[in-house]
Amino acid sequence: MATHDLRAKIERVKNRIEWLDVVRGIALCGIAFANIGTVWKVSAPRSLSYDFMQLLVQQRFFPIFSLLFGIGFGLMWSKNYGRVPLLRRFLFIGALGALHQFVHPGEALLFYAAAALFILLPSTYMPRAWVLAFGVIATVLASPFGGPLLIPGLFLLGSGLAQYGIPAVLAEKPRIPAYALIIFTPIALITGWMQWQNKINAGFSTESAIAGLAIAAIWICLAILLLHTPARSFLQTAFAPMGRLALTNYIGATLIMLAANTVISLPDSPKAWDIAFFFTAGMLVFQMVLSWVWDRTLGQGPLERLWRMVTWWSFAPKRSDNREPSNRESSAAVENIHETAQPVLQN
Repeated sequence: MATHDLRAKIERVKNRIEWLDVVRGIALCGIAFANIGTVWKVSAPRSLSYDFMQLLVQQRFFPIFSLLFGIGFGLMWSKNYGRVPLLRRFLFIGALGALHQFVHPGEALLFYAAAALFILLPSTYMPRAWVLAFGVIATVLASPFGGPLLIPGLFLLGSGLAQYGIPAVLAEKPRIPAYALIIFTPIALITGWMQWQNKINAGFSTESAIAGLAIAAIWICLAILLLHTPARSFLQTAFAPMGRLALTNYIGATLIMLAANTVISLPDSPKAWDIAFFFTAGMLVFQMVLSWVWDRTLGQGPLERLWRMVTWWSFAPKRSDNREPSNRESSAAVENIHETAQPVLQN
């Protein structure tokens, strides 16, 4: 293969990795805003910013996390990682989630571990067509309810898509997310308007659950499409490093918000939500900068590194390498696309 053709192929591999990392980073930011109420235990009266959060954030990024977790599993299973390393991987997430529950009751990691152990691992005995079909059916059936009921379907859907190589296709053929955007936008507008008319039940109504899935799909489609525009450089710089350190950033955000809650006294008024939102935005900027520096200098985040060590039961984990590969390294980089293209909370 000619050098320029090889470099073009390497660039396509990087693109496939980047859209997963970018979407993961965007979802991480959304989840931080969604967790304000539960982590800070804000009990102030509703405000306009709170209503907008319900419309644009709540139930919008949780589905993205779930889908990408399934994609990560499917990519790893496609590389014949074996059930034992995957079992250790999910047990680690379960243990971390159980500890996280003490400071953030209701957090997602414990639910993810349970669903992975009892749904994703058994799905490895099914043909990939069944996995994809069950994922579509379960997601459709759970869509009016939202919340944790979406996890099984989205896990299977993501795994099935990954086993068919769809994530790579989406990166190389932007027409597909463009068409999907045309489909999901009117659904999001209609159900979002219905949710806005019923703000008192936002987050607990059928229309808000369906709007959540539609808006989640829009976020994914927009991110993929924007990676084919001049905005690509910004997205790669701001969100991809956060995505590669997603587990560390997710746990870190909880600890930062809990620490801030002990020193910041929120007023018992709608302004409390505004203060919490501004603080969270500042925290995310800090995490973006720190993630960029860490990713450039040290590679994997501390929790990601520990997770990989537990997965392979080895204290010599592979270090993330961001150097442009040489010609000798290029073939290995192409062959290892699935291992390096880890999705949300799958690093």
